[in-house]
Amino acid sequence: MRKRLPAFIVIAALGLFIYSGVLNAPFIFDDHLNIETNLKVRSLANFLDLSGARYVAYLSFALNYSLGGFDPFGYHLFNVVVHVSNAILLYLLISLVLMAVCEKGRMDNDRGPLPGDMAFAASLIFLTHPLQTQAVAYITQRFASLAAFFYLLSLLLYVKARLAEGSGWRGRAVYAASLLSAVAAQKTKEISFTLPIVVVLFELSMHEDWAGFRKKLPSLVPFFLCLLIIPLTLFASGAAGPGADMVLKATQLDDLRKLSVHDYLVTQFTVVVTYLRLLILPIGQNVDYDYPLYGSMAAPRVLFSLALLIALFSSAVYLYLKSRDRKDPALRLISFGIFFFFITISVESSVIPIKDVIFEHRVYLPSAGVITAFCAALFYGAGRLRWKHSRRAVWVVVALIVAASSVAAMRRNTVWTDELTLWRDSAGKAPGNPRALNNIGYILAHSGRPVEAVAYLNRALEIRPDYPDAYNNLAYAFTMTGDFDRAAQSYKKALTLAPGYWQAYNNLGNLLLDSNRPQEAQGYFREALRINPGSPEACNNLGYALFLTGDIDGAIGYYGRALEINPEYSVARANLSEALDLKAGSSQAQRPAGAPPPR
Repeated sequence: MRKRLPAFIVIAALGLFIYSGVLNAPFIFDDHLNIETNLKVRSLANFLDLSGARYVAYLSFALNYSLGGFDPFGYHLFNVVVHVSNAILLYLLISLVLMAVCEKGRMDNDRGPLPGDMAFAASLIFLTHPLQTQAVAYITQRFASLAAFFYLLSLLLYVKARLAEGSGWRGRAVYAASLLSAVAAQKTKEISFTLPIVVVLFELSMHEDWAGFRKKLPSLVPFFLCLLIIPLTLFASGAAGPGADMVLKATQLDDLRKLSVHDYLVTQFTVVVTYLRLLILPIGQNVDYDYPLYGSMAAPRVLFSLALLIALFSSAVYLYLKSRDRKDPALRLISFGIFFFFITISVESSVIPIKDVIFEHRVYLPSAGVITAFCAALFYGAGRLRWKHSRRAVWVVVALIVAASSVAAMRRNTVWTDELTLWRDSAGKAPGNPRALNNIGYILAHSGRPVEAVAYLNRALEIRPDYPDAYNNLAYAFTMTGDFDRAAQSYKKALTLAPGYWQAYNNLGNLLLDSNRPQEAQGYFREALRINPGSPEACNNLGYALFLTGDIDGAIGYYGRALEINPEYSVARANLSEALDLKAGSSQAQRPAGAPPPR
């Protein structure tokens, strides 16, 4: 391990340098839902129940909150440390896999490059690749990077346990730690479902005959039992828990019911090829691609993509068989990396439909396989040249790739430092994307620039007339300009399109309060609470509407309910104090600040 320490220092220093620019970046996009307005992360006591989906990731948010509140620095630093750790884990994993293949698979350890060279090159490219920026700079996508951490750690410990066979309790302890890490991965993100399959892949890479593999089947059984964790968490009633976790579970189940499995699968053939293109040439990166949905296998782009993927998979099979003949660990590692890519990408790019067909963070873990295969092929090819300077030439190539990747990653990170910059970058690359235009409108409206916001939101509605979020944000922009009639019309249009849109009910109630119509507002707040009983804002607003109509006891009750949901809700606490004082005859209440409409 001491021999590897300089490599670890280089990886850590380079990773911190590349991502130093985003350490103070604000919360962006789903960060607001998963962190800022997610009441669950505000107390570690909420995590005594282990049943929630993505439990470990949300627990990490809660730890960040307990240490630094809503200061983004700690959240970003955690993400960067996880990314650096993943690069180090990849370095160790490649080294150990090569060692295991050589020892257990009777490969020729003298053939090809040194394991340390190949592992270090792969870890540096993984660390610096600009495609990783979304999983690192975007706090919420800790889901992907933290799941990758436990995934890689579990594999690494499993390989160490296999190499430590015969060492008694130490080997069993490492195996148990590997299994525990596998469980943590399953409770971090659904991509970890494939981990047992990759463990089998490793075992197949180590054995040259079925008999040797069959002897290891008992040690695989506990890993296959882990396959039950994600389905049980997803479909078990009440397993989601409160807040953002519940929203996530509802969204996942809704996607399964509404989206076409066929169309999603057909589209994913092209998406996976897009991921591969971005790994080779990361140009045109976008936080939100305006990606076409394909419904036919006969589409030329689909056929080309499918043919390319079949060719790539077939090459992995060929190289695996070739490695058995030549006893070459580099060929075995190339095939392992390609298979790893296909297995790890399969959860989000196959038959399980997700509304957003492409996101860069989804290739974070699979990229480790592609990068490993590339580095193994690079060193293998150089070795075949039998040129005395081949090793030096390979490192020149790797250094150029790492340098170019570092610069590209740092440039890409600049768009993550400001939310308006991020969405303008997205709209510039995909001008027909209504969500990017809607988010720009939202940011402008809440930055005191409602006239500009109206222009962007109208453009979003021209592209997608049935967009309730855009109508909701347009209503808020009209409110900011004082046009209450058009604001009311826009809120009602949002509710026509999405009758379960509780935020629009709440916002329309606030508009009626602004228009001095508290009696009418009460009905909208009650409807918001019927749909989402856990909204402290709706409770507080209903309390104030009751207060204005003279129902002081009713107001006190709803203020108290808001504080039960969110004890840190200062507006509700101030309102409760005013109502109690008024009831006691000591003061006159003042109107609270209304909550701004969410996205």
